[in-house]
Amino acid sequence: MSLTDKSRGSLVSVEKLGTHSALKLRLAQRVARIPKRFPVRHGIVLYRVTYWTELTGQPQLATGLLGIPKNHRARTSVMWLNGTNPTRSEAPSSGGLIGLLVGALFAGSGHLLLAPDYIGLGRGDSYHPYMHTTSTVGVAPADIVRFAGGVVTDPKRS
Repeated sequence: MSLTDKSRGSLVSVEKLGTHSALKLRLAQRVARIPKRFPVRHGIVLYRVTYWTELTGQPQLATGLLGIPKNHRARTSVMWLNGTNPTRSEAPSSGGLIGLLVGALFAGSGHLLLAPDYIGLGRGDSYHPYMHTTSTVGVAPADIVRFAGGVVTDPKRS
């Protein structure tokens, strides 16, 4: 992990945001009135990942949320691209309610969750290029996938 390797998909850091029990996630699901067709069976661990991507050909730091089921091997990977988001504090990796609920739905039901923040939101260091489709649904989401498997299988990850 390095700030010097600015190639697309290079991992800069992994920060543990929290561990949540299945009971806590089911309670959050009930309070938020999320349908039970998303059964929460597992506790989860949420991480904020910082990685390199690009915007108009220039390297950009980006962040995202990685949700991993506790004590369970993820069945599949799910990528969640959040809706229009006006502030950094509402990005999936901000540690707020949105990330917790999305983590509950996907990682809590046994999937590996990848939820990239939009460039310029989360803890990214640039502006948010609103309605820039290439970075929003193309480049940054593809780059978070590049290292996700390595984070999940890292024996030093707690």
